Amino acid sequence: MRLLVNADQNSNVMNAYVQWLGLLKRSDPPNHYELLGIALFESDTQQIKQAYYRGVAKVSPYQHGTTAKLCERISKELGEARDCLMDVQSRLEYDATLKKNPKIQMLSAQAANSRSRNRTSSKSTGRAGRPKPLVALPTAREVPKGLSGHDKRMNTAKVPPATRSRFGFLTVMRTPAEIFREIEMKRGVTAYQAEKLVTQNADDLVVGPYVLEDEFGSGSWGTCFIATRIATGEVVSLRLLPNTFNRSDRSSLRSSIRAVKRIQSTQFQSPLDTGFDRGRSYIASKLVTGEDLYRLVKRNGPLNLKHALHCVTRIVEALDAAAKLGLFHLELRPSKLIVDRKGDVAVRDIAIAQTIRRRKRAADDLHTLFRTTPRHHFDFIAPELLLNNATENPNADIYSLGCILFFLVTGEAMYSGKDPLRTVLAHRELEIPSLASRSSSVPLIMDTCLAKMVAKSPDDRFQNYAQCHTALRTVAKGLPKLNLPVAEQWRFVDDEFSAGIEPRLPMNRISARRMAIHSSIGVVLLSAVVGAASVASKPIKTITTQENAIPEGERTIQTVESEDAFVIP
Repeated sequence: MRLLVNADQNSNVMNAYVQWLGLLKRSDPPNHYELLGIALFESDTQQIKQAYYRGVAKVSPYQHGTTAKLCERISKELGEARDCLMDVQSRLEYDATLKKNPKIQMLSAQAANSRSRNRTSSKSTGRAGRPKPLVALPTAREVPKGLSGHDKRMNTAKVPPATRSRFGFLTVMRTPAEIFREIEMKRGVTAYQAEKLVTQNADDLVVGPYVLEDEFGSGSWGTCFIATRIATGEVVSLRLLPNTFNRSDRSSLRSSIRAVKRIQSTQFQSPLDTGFDRGRSYIASKLVTGEDLYRLVKRNGPLNLKHALHCVTRIVEALDAAAKLGLFHLELRPSKLIVDRKGDVAVRDIAIAQTIRRRKRAADDLHTLFRTTPRHHFDFIAPELLLNNATENPNADIYSLGCILFFLVTGEAMYSGKDPLRTVLAHRELEIPSLASRSSSVPLIMDTCLAKMVAKSPDDRFQNYAQCHTALRTVAKGLPKLNLPVAEQWRFVDDEFSAGIEPRLPMNRISARRMAIHSSIGVVLLSAVVGAASVASKPIKTITTQENAIPEGERTIQTVESEDAFVIP
């Protein structure tokens, strides 16, 4: 068991702790709790797992090139920290060793004093379980990043003062600070929100009609969050898109969402809406629980052939439903596929994929494409898609599925070079590797099916999803059956949201006070306009009586003020 990482760590490792994991710069290496970014002596296994996943997600972009070995080393340390803290007996022994450290003893005493102040504040409010908010905000290291089991709330965060609305008194919409003040009063802010409120204002946590609850992943297509729709309380998955998304991309994305909503399949992560708010483009989708296949394989190792074929077969069924509407994903890779503990597989980001494909077709040359696309994307892409005149058809997605199947069974990419160009050339020129030669449990018929899926020429592949589905089912029927309940077969899937996320209480985005004032002003102005219009529309009537009528024959009348007379023609 390891108490601290070795004291002779070089400066590169220490810099990686700071730059990759966001730890505070220090001379001594972090302990398990600090490495995962959780509270000292944290015992909640859900939080420990979430912290581990966040750490892996942060270091995974550095797994290639000159930082590959360093990334592997830190990933291993994260795994060791997780395994130690997840096991009760190991954690207790580790905690006992930690408590002998004078620095840890000082931190524990500070935490105890803080809890004592919280209890005192709670008694002073007269309401049990409702601690009075502290004046000082917690520091970034005191607040663990992520939702605390999605039910625990950080009631110690003080919401910043309300910021002035863009339109001042003219708008009836509530400011983000006003929204968060109500959230703090009703259910408390999440740990992620509390951490952000330490250094930022509430504006960054409100995106259009959504409130960001927690960050759970990031990639080349933007950062993903768990978010809540303010008006309904619905919990959704929200992705903040890169700043390079322009107006044309947003228009294309809206068209793609309308098309994807027509797909008759529940195996897609359904997009809900997209928008642009204060310089940020976003897309909201239905929250799908489970673990993506890339993270599952990297964490738990390769899948057996039975499970791998099940996943790929379900994906083929989903893509077949999309192909009937003329839609193809064309950006498939393991991280875009999610499996849960019931064995259900979902495809995500198909709407964004349509926009990404349009952007890639608009690239000036391959050098621009290689420079702007992450290298690992080329591990699963059909080589013909790099041509400007490539036609979109099922062949390209079937090729990607063959590469994904190989990855699921072996844990490695089928072809992988030191740079994108070498990877693409390997896809086009190298022989198709054999799965049967890697494992005695893989039948030869699997190699035949795989060779058909990833044939170099698109004409030599399966021409539609039905043919591919039939071939995969044939291979699966020849494998031994797993005589286990479904829950036992897929229990190795680490679904951090398996318990589900309850909807939040809906809130009104409109300020009732300002709405009443604006309504009153509107009624007064409308009444004034209607009154003025009614007066202006009435004709002027001249009342003539016998007394004031001008006698016939007289051409002049005498005025009242003087002796002057008006001459009437």
